Amino acid sequence: MSLSLLHRHHLLHVMSEAPICPIQSQVATTVVKVLQQLALPGIKGIRVHGRISGYSISQWTYGVDFNLLPLELPPVVPERQFVPQPSLPKIGLAERISQYLVKTGIWKPQLTIDTTSQLAYQPRFRWQPSLLLFIAGLGCTIASNIAIESVMKSRQISADAVVNSPQLSFNNPLLEQKLAQYQLRCLQHGVPDILIVGSSRAMRGIDPQVLRHHSIANRPNLKVYNFGINGATAQVVDTILRQLLTPQQLPKLVIWADGARAFNSGRTDRTYETIATSDRYRQLARMLGFKNNTSTLFQAQSAFQTTYQAIDTAIDRRLASVSLAYNRRDTLKNWLRVRVPDIGQLTDRDDLDNIDLATMVNDRDIDFDGFLPIDLQFDPDTYYQKYTKVTGDSDGDYLNFQLQGNQDRALHQTIELLAAYQVPLVFVNMPLSDLYLDKVRRQHEVVFQQYMQKLMADGKLTFIDMDDFLSTKYDRFSDPSHLNKFGAIEVSKYLARNKEIKW
Repeated sequence: MSLSLLHRHHLLHVMSEAPICPIQSQVATTVVKVLQQLALPGIKGIRVHGRISGYSISQWTYGVDFNLLPLELPPVVPERQFVPQPSLPKIGLAERISQYLVKTGIWKPQLTIDTTSQLAYQPRFRWQPSLLLFIAGLGCTIASNIAIESVMKSRQISADAVVNSPQLSFNNPLLEQKLAQYQLRCLQHGVPDILIVGSSRAMRGIDPQVLRHHSIANRPNLKVYNFGINGATAQVVDTILRQLLTPQQLPKLVIWADGARAFNSGRTDRTYETIATSDRYRQLARMLGFKNNTSTLFQAQSAFQTTYQAIDTAIDRRLASVSLAYNRRDTLKNWLRVRVPDIGQLTDRDDLDNIDLATMVNDRDIDFDGFLPIDLQFDPDTYYQKYTKVTGDSDGDYLNFQLQGNQDRALHQTIELLAAYQVPLVFVNMPLSDLYLDKVRRQHEVVFQQYMQKLMADGKLTFIDMDDFLSTKYDRFSDPSHLNKFGAIEVSKYLARNKEIKW
């Protein structure tokens, strides 16, 4: 969370902002108390505001004035006047229920013309069949959720609490920031249609906004989020998709953007080890009962989730075919969530109010879509004057290069997970400059390309090789192996128009 100050007209304004809006009760009174103790000259009052990072409108405002005594006035008691009330026609039970359903936003009235040929607002409702189907469908949904989720209810609730625990950490601030940001996106705008995963090459190399604008699917409202994490390997991506996100938070399409070095099982995976040895991950593992993702209990849970997804999909299709209100189910869910607080027990969303905002990284360069735009342009003449040129045989990312091992197992676990939920996987071999691809690295890249092409031939994923794309256009890179925002635009346009991707 960040705080910014502004002195205007004898008032001191304090703006607090974070990826999730700061809680007023936790921030406002503390800020006011501290500033009051400072006794700043010329300050007659304090205004504390809270908003989400990247937004210009405050979500809440709290104010305190100094040295001002409230003026107490006797209450004014107006004289009671008798106003005759017009007699209104009695409203029957059907009309009362109709009016109430209209307020929910699920049913809409129809404008009719009365017998006097004058345009009048006389709502007539055809809600009886929809209401019966709504009650029946809601009853079936609740009953099926209770019957299925009761098996693992206590364990899943405990695990969700660990994922959002304010006391525990994954030892990776960027992961925690993006996890909170992604869950906020799911809560406010729904689960993204497309999720981009991978290392910093993904985070810097694919711009969600460009994908939306140039997509051949012609869907301007396409929801895309970039979940790229610095140093993410196949094990880290598998952990995010299979352990930190719920099945209901999985997108309709996953684009995995990276390269050979993220799949090298011969080197030490420091990013994954840092996460896996964190208190937050260990507590989550104890709650879910998995160890290295291979325990019998974890496999049973995955099988159960697959079965649940199949049942849930069947129920969705049946309701869509018989319920007249099914297409407005998002409105219904929002209305129920506001009026029935306990309905959260029947959903799979995590409680975002428990996230500790103070522990989150406030990186202003990462936009609301998770993308990190870099303006820096790679110039070989000046770059290698500042940094030593590392050859492939000395590069730790390619040390003991081998594809069989932990990273290969993590990739296949991810493929199985996405296949179980019918989520297509597209792997993009991201561009590298020709100065980076020396003889040693090129040999490893060729082996990796053959590895991915075999997976594509087996129908497990779609492989798009952009290894040599932009390889000589150095101004599209920020360093020898990472794209800048200009390169990201070209890559994103290319992917958006690629017919191999099932948009």
